[in-house]
Amino acid sequence: KFYDDNIVFYNSAEQILSNIYILGILSDVLYHVHLITRDENTFLLSDAGELIYLIISQDQAPFIYERTGNTYSNFMIDEFQDTSVIQWLNFRHLIDNSMAQGSDNLVVGDIKQSIYRWRNSDWHTLNNLKQSSDGKRFISLPLDTNYRSCSNIIRFNNALFSAIPHLLDQETAGHRPQTSFSELYREAVQKDPGRKSGGYVKLEFIENENETDWRESVLQRLPSVVEMFQDNGYRASDIGILVRDNIEGSVVLKAMITYSMECPAEKKAKYNYNIVSGESLLLSNSPVVSFLVALLRVMDNREDMISRAALIRNYLLATGKTGVEQADIDKAYLVAASSSIFPEGSEDFIDSVRYRTLWDITENAISFFGLGSHSFNVPYLNAFQDLVMNHCLSGNPGIASFLDWWETEGVKKSILLPENQDSIKVLTIHKSKGLEFKAVILPFISWNLDHKPFHTNILWVNPDIHPFNALGIVPVKYKSDLENSIFAGSYFQEKYSAYIDNLNLLYVAFTRAVNVLTGFAPSKSGNSSRIAGILKEAFSFTGSQETLSDPVLSGNFNRKDGIFEFGSIPTAESESDVSETLKTDNYPVSDNSASLKLKLHWEDYFETSVSEKRERINYGKIMHEIFGEILTSEDAGRSVRKKVLEGKIPESEEASLIGKIEKLLNDPEVGKWFEKGLEVYNETSFLMPDSQLKRPDRIIFKDGRATIIDFKFGGESNSHIRQIRQYGSILESMGYVVEKACLWYVDAGKIVSV
Repeated sequence: KFYDDNIVFYNSAEQILSNIYILGILSDVLYHVHLITRDENTFLLSDAGELIYLIISQDQAPFIYERTGNTYSNFMIDEFQDTSVIQWLNFRHLIDNSMAQGSDNLVVGDIKQSIYRWRNSDWHTLNNLKQSSDGKRFISLPLDTNYRSCSNIIRFNNALFSAIPHLLDQETAGHRPQTSFSELYREAVQKDPGRKSGGYVKLEFIENENETDWRESVLQRLPSVVEMFQDNGYRASDIGILVRDNIEGSVVLKAMITYSMECPAEKKAKYNYNIVSGESLLLSNSPVVSFLVALLRVMDNREDMISRAALIRNYLLATGKTGVEQADIDKAYLVAASSSIFPEGSEDFIDSVRYRTLWDITENAISFFGLGSHSFNVPYLNAFQDLVMNHCLSGNPGIASFLDWWETEGVKKSILLPENQDSIKVLTIHKSKGLEFKAVILPFISWNLDHKPFHTNILWVNPDIHPFNALGIVPVKYKSDLENSIFAGSYFQEKYSAYIDNLNLLYVAFTRAVNVLTGFAPSKSGNSSRIAGILKEAFSFTGSQETLSDPVLSGNFNRKDGIFEFGSIPTAESESDVSETLKTDNYPVSDNSASLKLKLHWEDYFETSVSEKRERINYGKIMHEIFGEILTSEDAGRSVRKKVLEGKIPESEEASLIGKIEKLLNDPEVGKWFEKGLEVYNETSFLMPDSQLKRPDRIIFKDGRATIIDFKFGGESNSHIRQIRQYGSILESMGYVVEKACLWYVDAGKIVSV
């Protein structure tokens, strides 16, 4: 009796104690996050919704919405099933205000397509919308006609998503929340407008001893399925392969690419095996881009052996010299590999370009290593070089800064392909939402209805029973042990929500098809593939007195072979909207470094007969810079030499320019301004009361008196006189005695005293 009376409390305490440390760690993390955001005066975007709610919840007419509410009368919220509770609470005031003014608003959503609970979406908001709004003005208009799919696919989905909810209701009876699966899927049955007759559905259950075996069997069958579709007139772009996650997508992509490379030539000529996915378009997954990044890392750190290994491996892949499996490099091979694999002189090349601009490094590397001569590299090289150029233009042309940027931002970049490019699309079910394909392939219908058994999922629960209620919210691991604890209600609620999530995934996947729906599932459906098991049960489901199942399920399922087949493949209608993409077979590189010289002007730099106005401006600017660094006449040579080293003056003109300046300084009047022992201020700025800056070219103090000189390299102007007088007035207002203010027209050899 003692055991029976206390086992629930014991189990509850055990679950709390095994995870209570998580609460302490996360509390400490949150504390330090708040410290950082406070010190840096930043704000987490994820907190925006909560902040807005805290502001508006205290006010019946929130001031932050006043302008929006007065500007817009009607609102439409799309994909409402993916709206979070906090988002709806924040929008609710706008909707209430609009309805109070007699305006109509539109909310569009489908609970059956709610697959983003991991992003805090909550389909309960849509399900309870009628109860939370003005019932008299609430009108529900189900879109009950399917204009996308062919008749057989509509009929199949109607039958399947009527049967599965009833099966799940039976399974979860006794511990299911109030809303049944059948109630949530009551609008799954859709009308057929009769516009597209026929259609084909085939689902095959593969015999399996383990998870690996049946998946390998599916990967071997995929190419033949693609070929069958194309034999019936379907383009590659008509075919969508939908997977549960990116890992499955990568496996499919690799299998199809391998097959396309190894299949007979006659098949390559007959069929289009081009295939793309979000992962395949990532620049970081391209061997040629990975090679260039590894090369930059080696230039940044010559002792980086990991990057050297990546350099060799990706070079072999980028130049088509080996497959992925043969590109595994062992440590012993790495030492001597470079000289035998790379073009001759590779180490000298790296040394010669490592101090050039980032753009020059990558362009020359593409040329030296022959990367641009392979057509499969070209789109990735174009995209990567665009990123390199943009990074250089942002003012960070160095290798180190680019590598830092690449680690955080660059690895997320991908190449952009035309929407109508003729390629098979591989994408996750989540990303396929809202899309359609004439032919859909689901290679791995094997996800679990419940959470993955080997993944740790945390429930945040608030105990309401003494003594646990003193703790507040606590984390517990989601597992079946919670059934016999005070957290049983939370456990079954989460299990119910997980079932809805994964059933909705199946619904979204099965409703993407227009003409053809095919898929594969494991025959032996253990815990890791419960969705396959419920599919098999549905094919045998005969309904009940209240809900008679369409015999399309049981009548077309061959239990012996494990194949469901319904209808026949419609011949695809040819369309002309697939673009013939312009392709380039190579990436052209032009090395102009040998023909470029760092000069501002040509050899007649100081001649003004050609483009006189522009030349005069540049001439005056460079001469101002030279005189600005001359304190005494002895500084002329040093100042000119500095401009030569900066690349602003050709070395061939250095001697003549020094001679010209020395001749100017030998003028008796001018020479007084460049004598030794003077207190000189060149290009000194004065901050005026109106925040303007005034900057005389040269101010000389001798015996407490100031002389102001302004250099001019053009014609005379009255504005020059006003300017020099203003400089004199500024100095006098500061308490200095101005003895003389002079305009020196250098080229004319004229001095004007003001």
